[in-house]
Amino acid sequence: MNTEKCFPQISIVIPVFNSTESLEVLVEKISSVMEGKLNSTYEILFVDDCSPNEHTWKIIQSLADMKAEVKGIRLRKNVGQHQATFCGFSLASGSTIITLDDDLQHDPEDIPDLLECSGADAVIAVFKSKKQGLFRNITSRIKELFDTVILKKPSNIKLTSSFRVIKKEIVREILKVHTSFPLVGSLIWSVTDNIVNVPLDHHPRHSGKSGYSFFRRLILFSNLVFNHSSLILRFMSKFGILTAFAGIIFGLILAGRKILFGNVAQGWTSLEVTILILGGLILLSLGVIGEYLYRILTAVEVRPRYVIDSMINIDKLQEDKELWKDNVSIPVFEASNSRKKGQ
Repeated sequence: MNTEKCFPQISIVIPVFNSTESLEVLVEKISSVMEGKLNSTYEILFVDDCSPNEHTWKIIQSLADMKAEVKGIRLRKNVGQHQATFCGFSLASGSTIITLDDDLQHDPEDIPDLLECSGADAVIAVFKSKKQGLFRNITSRIKELFDTVILKKPSNIKLTSSFRVIKKEIVREILKVHTSFPLVGSLIWSVTDNIVNVPLDHHPRHSGKSGYSFFRRLILFSNLVFNHSSLILRFMSKFGILTAFAGIIFGLILAGRKILFGNVAQGWTSLEVTILILGGLILLSLGVIGEYLYRILTAVEVRPRYVIDSMINIDKLQEDKELWKDNVSIPVFEASNSRKKGQ
């Protein structure tokens, strides 16, 4: 039997964390666009990233009860936006997959603009002016700069935004990558360079505040640096060579002073500074090596990217999930409490 005809044309994956007020509005906007402007079959996959706010999952359940197109997945443990997006990818059944945030800063009304670039493997929104704090704007620019250096991509291609349209075959290839520290944009670039950016407006948050603290953004940046390049290792090796060379020069200078001027007062200050610098570099290098070893160990252990706790309106997608697993080798994850609509 051909099950493909039962699947929707478009899957919309939305990682959710502590959002409540925006979800109903988001469903209304998406439904209006899909059923009105595009006249397409669709599904909305809300992936609740183990939100501490218990009302988040209740609202997703309520929306799923009212609308069959709404699917709910609740993770047992908080794993971050990118891992939650991977969970949505693994259960998405549409031939075109869209990702966007849950705070309405990405307007569903702009989805048709992204879908117009039909020849691209991935279409990623870019925003001329982001409605967020100065610090986040600065760190986003730094991230884009490192994307260009580390991923060796053209500077005019931006990967930072999570408002994307991706072909299913590209998502299928992304899911083959064995990593516990994924960055969706970077993995898209590792699979294809047929990426198009579309300029869109960035809107203020509907409610609440961003869950991306400085620490979380630092973790994402470290994932880019450690998982997609050996940049730090190469830097530390070259810096070590320069430091050793500087030490040799300094030793020759001290020997020359001894030969030319006889006894010279011992330089306790220079000695302590040298020891502190070299000791710090050694510890830093050991830390960098340790970080790489930890990530290698995590990959070798094949730890699950996420564990699903509950699902709703997902029964039909379970069959599709098995189709994915036949072709994609990923850590196994199973739902411990899979529920039907209304339960």
